[in-house]
Amino acid sequence: MDPALAESQELPPSGALVTEVAPASMAEHAGLLPGMVVVEAENKPVRGAKDVVTALRKAKPGESVLLRVALPGGALELRALTVPEK
Repeated sequence: MDPALAESQELPPSGALVTEVAPASMAEHAGLLPGMVVVEAENKPVRGAKDVVTALRKAKPGESVLLRVALPGGALELRALTVPEK
């Protein structure tokens, strides 16, 4: 997360910035939008995209992964990504 961008958008200085959401993806179904920052995955701090990927890989198909996301302006929300069945 770029510190200048984080400060200008009132976002946390670390986390995984959502830059794109594919149509019909689990991220879209969870309500993630570009500009949000994932700050926790399964109650563990997220320092970058790798931490989110790790949390998703640990989940079994059909399970949900709880994410805490920050929105521009500083609000925090919870989102649940459901890992697709294989």
